[in-house]
Amino acid sequence: MNFLSCGTNRPFPKRLTGNYVGTIESYQVPVQDTFLLVASTQMAVQLQNEDMLMQVGNQLQKVPFLVTAKTKAYYALEVKVQPNVTEHWRLYRKGKKLERLALSPRPSVILIKK
Repeated sequence: MNFLSCGTNRPFPKRLTGNYVGTIESYQVPVQDTFLLVASTQMAVQLQNEDMLMQVGNQLQKVPFLVTAKTKAYYALEVKVQPNVTEHWRLYRKGKKLERLALSPRPSVILIKK
């Protein structure tokens, strides 16, 4: 019997799963000859081994992700938020931190584990 194969479907250690919260800072989006101000918004993520529940403001969605790289500092994630939109995130091994990388014009977001 091989005990090493039991429960090895996790892309990262269980201690990194859980609830993360942060704030998307306000930013400006160019619209024709002017700029539209997008107000700051709360963001919450429930990170699981298979997918994540992501809440931005009042919008809640379940999104799949893929671990694309593992470094000494973090796990690189590709998060598919829409059929044609993939975001890049970092799940840090230490510091209880999840980072949603900037996607112009939206700034990056640091989420801290609760």
